[in-house]
Amino acid sequence: MADFKSTLLTLADDAFFELIRNYLGPIKTPFNKHDLIARLIALLRKNETQNRIISLIDEADAEILTAVWLLDEPSHEDLFAFLGPDHSFLELHNHLLNLEDRLLLYRDAGRIRLNPDLKPRMVNGIIHPSRLFRGTRVKPGGAGQTWVDDTLLISFFSFLLEEPELYRADGSLRKRSARTIAQRMPVLNARISAPDEPEILRIDFLTDALLGLGLVVEDHSRVRPNIHAWHRWTRVSSLTRLAEIAGAGATANEGERSDTVLAAEAIVASMPAGLALDPPSVARLASAATGVPAESALKVMRSMERMGLLLKNSGSLVKAWPAEIAASPKPLVIQANFELTLPAEVEFADALFVAEVSELVRHDRYPRFELTKERVAAAMRGGLGASHLEDRLTRLTQDLLPQNVAISIRTWEEEYESIRLYRGVVLQVKEGRRHSVEHSPAIRQLIVHELAPGTYLVDESDVPALQEGLREAGVELVPELPPADPAGLVAWQDAGPSSATGERVARIARLISESADQSLCTLNSSGKLQDELTSALAERSLPAEQRQELSTRIQRKLILSERQLKSGALKAEKTEAKGLDYSGKVRIIEQSLSLGGFLEVIERTADGSPQRRLVEPSTLRKEGSELILEGQELPNRVQVQLPVSKLGLVRRLRATLFKRQPTD
Repeated sequence: MADFKSTLLTLADDAFFELIRNYLGPIKTPFNKHDLIARLIALLRKNETQNRIISLIDEADAEILTAVWLLDEPSHEDLFAFLGPDHSFLELHNHLLNLEDRLLLYRDAGRIRLNPDLKPRMVNGIIHPSRLFRGTRVKPGGAGQTWVDDTLLISFFSFLLEEPELYRADGSLRKRSARTIAQRMPVLNARISAPDEPEILRIDFLTDALLGLGLVVEDHSRVRPNIHAWHRWTRVSSLTRLAEIAGAGATANEGERSDTVLAAEAIVASMPAGLALDPPSVARLASAATGVPAESALKVMRSMERMGLLLKNSGSLVKAWPAEIAASPKPLVIQANFELTLPAEVEFADALFVAEVSELVRHDRYPRFELTKERVAAAMRGGLGASHLEDRLTRLTQDLLPQNVAISIRTWEEEYESIRLYRGVVLQVKEGRRHSVEHSPAIRQLIVHELAPGTYLVDESDVPALQEGLREAGVELVPELPPADPAGLVAWQDAGPSSATGERVARIARLISESADQSLCTLNSSGKLQDELTSALAERSLPAEQRQELSTRIQRKLILSERQLKSGALKAEKTEAKGLDYSGKVRIIEQSLSLGGFLEVIERTADGSPQRRLVEPSTLRKEGSELILEGQELPNRVQVQLPVSKLGLVRRLRATLFKRQPTD
């Protein structure tokens, strides 16, 4: 309870005394804050008090409490991202305040925490993953339904090296390209959009996803792969590649893409086997694991359905992605006619190498390629020599590389070397300085080629090492490269989830799987305690205003026993004004600016319809004869300026009985 005690001690005096009055009654002087806190905690630890608090928890309360527990004491923003699709920001904010008023939750260091004295009682029956994740056991099966796999990606990569003109200016697939796809990669010619949606082919989906990941570059109508990005892609697992495609294909919004990719990776990592979850549960699963808004997760689920990674089962979703294929010693087959057959078991990096040096003939279960002079020359331009190509193909074929193929590779290298174009950085050194450069071992090893006396070719990646070598050789004014051209498309950086995210994914997956076979406790929603308190209030002689305030507190579940039904526990305070009460609205805005908190306002729009907003006020300024409320509308913190005269209602939302400052 140390954090809870600290929270109480840091409250402003008016907030602290209101809390004490509500639960302990009128405060007698002299008093000591530590003694009052001790009395409140002692009350909270009584079984009778806990029984009453627990009896007032309904299904909606239990859902939020479960979310706080599952997310391991989240921030307000993380919780809203998780529950956002089912709760408006204003609704969730008000519900959280009520749970804080009831001492079930409190906030500390920007986190929403379960009251530790009540947590054991809540975990034992109230809190349960099934309140958020509704799933049923199904027979495992259906795996391997996706039409995207590593072999298709390799085939598509090889095809894109031809830099085909795939699309017209209007974005539609060219007829010639459609015929080529049908002949060489027929699997990409199928439609994945619903009958009532605009036509989307698999080729469209895959191309857009790879463009979004930076793995493919579009230059006018031509499409080509970003080769370096594909090589970086070899570092991740096959399932991660599928998840990234699903995530990138879920949205055209570049600002959202990192969220959708992360959500797809989380679903792949945490979706339990043999369990069918309804769509909101899958969205919550991704959001709980990553903090990504559930709206983005819902888009990812549609994308994963289109890929066949998720399958519908009576309205629920079941994982259907294939198991990781372990690399095996199954050899690459190369015929004497230069035709290659690629087994699915070849590692992605090796398969990518094959696709670089050969052209796709036809994608099938075992894709077929043809080793060509043009592709081998392109590999040589990338820095690969004939000996490297021959050695690697020999290894992949398990020493079954046809002799005529090996001879042709060496012959092509001789032809390639006869006329060369170099890409790199040119180092020019005047005659008086050449001796120090040419006799420096550190510099000599970085020179790719001496083009002419004093003119040397250096790989651009070696420039920093070259500059250091020049310094060591006694060059004081070390040259710098001229500014590079503006950068083009930046490829997707597959950093992967953090270790903390990975642990949370694993924890949530385990809890969901374990809870699937556990019975869910039915909550007592009869309202018996509230009815008893309402009857007791009716028997008391109190002023109408006080009676109304106590009745409201009963409905808000802040009253636990009849001894709280005392006028001395109340402090008269007006928290809302509406209609023609202009001065009341101004007074409430000024109170909120002074004490902190949010304002719930209803603005009359130009067409007469009401618009409800949650605003964090910043100032109240005068403009002519009108007062203007300025602040930020939540949750997106959009700046607003609202004439007070157009506000039909102004309500000050206390950040619980504690009157906390708003969550940033």
